[in-house]
Amino acid sequence: MELAKYLERNYIIADGAMGTTLYQKGFSSKKPFATLNIENPGLVLEIHTEFVEAGAELLVTNTFDANIFKLDPYVGFKEIKTVNKKGAELAKKVAGERKWVAGSIGPSGKTFSLLEDDEKEWFKESLIEQVEGLIEGGVDVLLVETQIGTDEARFIIESVDTCRKGTPIILAFTFTEGLRTPSGETVEEVIKATEEFSLLAVGANHGIGPLQFLELMPHFLERSSIPVSFMPNSGVPRYIDGTFVFPASSEHFARYAREFIKNGVKIVGGCCGTTPAYTKLLVTMLESKTGKSLHFLLIEEEDTETQEVAEKKRVKNIVEEQICIKSLVVVEVSPPRGTYVKKSIEWIEKIKEFGVDAVSILDSPMARVRMNPVAFSHLVKERGLE
Repeated sequence: MELAKYLERNYIIADGAMGTTLYQKGFSSKKPFATLNIENPGLVLEIHTEFVEAGAELLVTNTFDANIFKLDPYVGFKEIKTVNKKGAELAKKVAGERKWVAGSIGPSGKTFSLLEDDEKEWFKESLIEQVEGLIEGGVDVLLVETQIGTDEARFIIESVDTCRKGTPIILAFTFTEGLRTPSGETVEEVIKATEEFSLLAVGANHGIGPLQFLELMPHFLERSSIPVSFMPNSGVPRYIDGTFVFPASSEHFARYAREFIKNGVKIVGGCCGTTPAYTKLLVTMLESKTGKSLHFLLIEEEDTETQEVAEKKRVKNIVEEQICIKSLVVVEVSPPRGTYVKKSIEWIEKIKEFGVDAVSILDSPMARVRMNPVAFSHLVKERGLE
């Protein structure tokens, strides 16, 4: 069945991170992951198989970095089509006729606005080779992912329009915790800019974790006229000992991913930090319909003045009271960017109503300037929250 037809009545579970799973298996190399399609196809095949066994219905090819800027000087321009075709064939071999394969096309990896005309032409020729290889290898859809802005996304789609032979496109942007692309665009601006394209789906991947995708969700669902695709990281990355580490757990990821589906997101998968274990737990939750549901609320800022909060007597610290008798539900919260705290406090009060025991105030995540976390923590405690 065609993917577009299937999505009219169903959702689909995509796989997780090829790179994370490779690292988990001990792979370490400075070469692009895509070179493994030629040098170690058995390993790539093994990972695709693990994701299918975990319940993934949409496999993403190991071709995210298979463009000229990433592959050169490892294989050179003449091998771009070969690397991509092999990547598609490996995924298709595992997917068979009952699963779908998405051909991954990542960004250039360069600051697009600074590329010279000859570099853009080189990139365009590389994209054509990439897409021709993916289509020859049997992909069902092209996944133009991790886009940092609409300018480069438009360039990629226009570059491959004549060679994709009608193959549908899923377009996914990466967003920061401020709910903007790295180039500064909002969800509304992204959707408006991409309306000119005939897309199968639009959405987000990478950048942030499931909790932050929760904030993105209503913006996409309310404004997009086509299916929405979400593939978050396992959590917000932390820079530790010279590398990015993705925290959170498979349960954390699966609970949020399940709620995305409940609310109407049609394609749900994972990005950095997610492995077959994440996919398996999500599928298990969906099949069993067990687990505590999450409740979401988009709180808009109001112009009215903040109402006085009634004083509450703290009889006992909630954490002290609960830690010995049950598992705690703790939600990470970033301090606001300025001194206006009403929206943040209201959101924390709402999640408390739904069973959250405590909040963990982050200390300037990703080195972004925010309100002092100690001061914000004091304001939270004043309202009887932990």
